[in-house]
Amino acid sequence: MPGSGHAAPAGEILLHGLVDDAGLLPPAPLSLFQALQRNRTDRILAHPLLSRRLLCPSGLLPDLARRARRGAAAEAALDGAVQGEVDRELEAEPEMVPGFGHGPGAGSETGHGSPPPPRGRPEAPEAPLDVGVVLGTDGGAVPADVTGFPGVRVVHVEAWALPEEVRRAALLARVGGAFRLRTVYFEMPRGSRRVESVAALSGARPLGVRIRCHGTRACPPPGVTELADTIGECVFWDVPFRVAAGQHRAVSAPAVGGLPARHGYLNVLLATAAAVEGAGAGEVREVLRTTDEELIAARFAAVGWRTALRTRRVFTGVGARSTGEPPRDVERLGLLGTVGEGVA
Repeated sequence: MPGSGHAAPAGEILLHGLVDDAGLLPPAPLSLFQALQRNRTDRILAHPLLSRRLLCPSGLLPDLARRARRGAAAEAALDGAVQGEVDRELEAEPEMVPGFGHGPGAGSETGHGSPPPPRGRPEAPEAPLDVGVVLGTDGGAVPADVTGFPGVRVVHVEAWALPEEVRRAALLARVGGAFRLRTVYFEMPRGSRRVESVAALSGARPLGVRIRCHGTRACPPPGVTELADTIGECVFWDVPFRVAAGQHRAVSAPAVGGLPARHGYLNVLLATAAAVEGAGAGEVREVLRTTDEELIAARFAAVGWRTALRTRRVFTGVGARSTGEPPRDVERLGLLGTVGEGVA
């Protein structure tokens, strides 16, 4: 099996929180109930690869917030009921509590009974659900003030935009002074203008680029050369990017049956790391083309922690329709331990 079974610290940096949950997005979206249940399970398992962030179409945001808030209230009520039963059982059988009770052996080592420690439950506020809002090609809408949705916390927005619109947004970001910006990733039409527009976003964090690494015959993903050029520009200009939602493979696979090739998210991650280390365009393209899992695992193991930190500063995340397959893939490749190990 490739890899050693446990990631080095650099590996943990590279993979920690990389994958967002895109189950609500087309072409086969989950229902809100299914998406929230899966998110709750992912939060409990706390696999280090998963961010537990939910990507949501802008039109579903109000409903998602309402359901998330109701779900949190129901969980709190259930926890309270269960704890109440536990409290009653302990009060009915005090001898089971160390340091409390009557008769031989009860109480402390000196035989003196003492009251049990208080079992009060701290009333911690329920953490909101982290959400990335995805706008459609029609522009959609996302409220500028999301305080009206207390069940969720919008951490970024993904939007379609023309290169000239991106340049205007970048200019506002640089000269806006106290203007409060939201993290926005722009997806632009493919071609040389998109690659050129990356430079316009330099110094305009938290604005960045969204890259599509999957597609259809009618709308194929960018080729290796275009993707390598975009990654190289993002690294050179220190512009963050994320990979658009899809059914992503960990390692690239060649085109089969007339379908376009899909770029593996590990290939994109390692191509970014290569660019960070100063690799030429040819080497970056070669990393993207690699379909050998053992070579990918070996290259992953060779990344240093400084490179890993800068790589994740640029490549911030990927949306995946499945939150089960990506963890299984990295575990099969030996890049992380089992569920729940590593960075929680």
